Amino acid sequence: MASPIITFTSTGTYGDILPLLAVGQALQGRGAQVRFGVQAGHVPLIQAAGFEATRILPGMDEICAGLGITVPELIGPLMNKPEYLFRNIWIPYLQQTVEAVRAMAVGSDLIAGTFQTAAGPLIAEQMNVPFVPLFLQPLALMAPNDPPVGRGLWMFRQSPSGVGVTWNRAMRRVFNMHFKLHYGRAFNAVRADLGLPAAQSAPYFGYEPFIDQALCLYPRALHRADPEHTLHLDFTGFCFGKAPKALHSAEETRFAAFMAAGDAPVVVTLGSIAQQVRGRFYETALEAARAVGKRVVLLTGADWDGSVQGDDVFVAEYLNHETAFAGACAVVHHGGVGTWGEALRAGFPQVVVPFGTDQPDNAARTRDMGVGVGLPAATVNVANLTAALHRVLDDPAISRTAQTHAEGLKNMDGAARAADILLARLAR
Repeated sequence: MASPIITFTSTGTYGDILPLLAVGQALQGRGAQVRFGVQAGHVPLIQAAGFEATRILPGMDEICAGLGITVPELIGPLMNKPEYLFRNIWIPYLQQTVEAVRAMAVGSDLIAGTFQTAAGPLIAEQMNVPFVPLFLQPLALMAPNDPPVGRGLWMFRQSPSGVGVTWNRAMRRVFNMHFKLHYGRAFNAVRADLGLPAAQSAPYFGYEPFIDQALCLYPRALHRADPEHTLHLDFTGFCFGKAPKALHSAEETRFAAFMAAGDAPVVVTLGSIAQQVRGRFYETALEAARAVGKRVVLLTGADWDGSVQGDDVFVAEYLNHETAFAGACAVVHHGGVGTWGEALRAGFPQVVVPFGTDQPDNAARTRDMGVGVGLPAATVNVANLTAALHRVLDDPAISRTAQTHAEGLKNMDGAARAADILLARLAR
């Protein structure tokens, strides 16, 4: 029997790609052939891991050039204006993305992808092969009984029961109707070009009848209740992925020496996107950590032009988060789901400083789980970040709860489970 060919599609961030890479590696170990369709900037990452990778969306620099703005000028609206992506990137580039996925998916037995890449389910439907949506964070489900928090989601009632759940179901329908009204015509034009009938569902947030199952690449424990959804949901646990070591190994020796030289530090990171709009966040975080008597690790990304001094601070563009968080006393981060998952796995208290998108929802869930606190990025200053660090470091209950959650993740191999489910879907 020929090896199955599975194609992943995602135009998301670096943190979105790593879990898909982990699942791809698990599938490869089970004899499957795996392909990736990603934005241009992530093609080298996938190729370095030994997989076939195709550009299905331009990189951020090219997109910004087309819009006549800089990358930082793009990040602000992406974080805080929920429909900016649809109006300015996903819909305008939909035809181009569809053509790229159609070319690279030839021969695929199954396509799986994140919600941003509408080309995945369109091409799967045209090819008459299964499509499996991949959810990376709780917000993506928009569950009426476990509603998300974030900009543009004010209509959902929090902590719902009874009438509140009914209200949220109605708001979910209104939400879908809005997307169908505003983007349905462009979406259906592409469907017509593919020989497909007009969509029955809303673009991006609805599912055509041939889709009946989805994978949630995170633990069920991140939800406050069993999430209500139209699809059958399989929770795999986190799928922890690492960039190929050659890409990010230069600082590890220096980091090990710093860790051996003193007490556990506060580790600070803003991931791959939020660090583009950081302002003076790293300087503020350094002052706050020093105010509570802690050493500091700053993971700044490539473009930080700040300067800090002292034996109590370690600065690097990037370190693997599993390595960086393992010896921390606390983690201060933006709330991206990949970073959040690594912080949960490390088992230390968190201060989540959300900038936008799913991050406010992840911050709220961090608080509700009892493993940390949230502090909106726009409000951060030395005083309130110092207070937040005191809160998480001085409360033994937060440390105990963080360790309990880490224990629950210790033997959870989300990538292996996801691979097994995808292969089982092919056997149906």
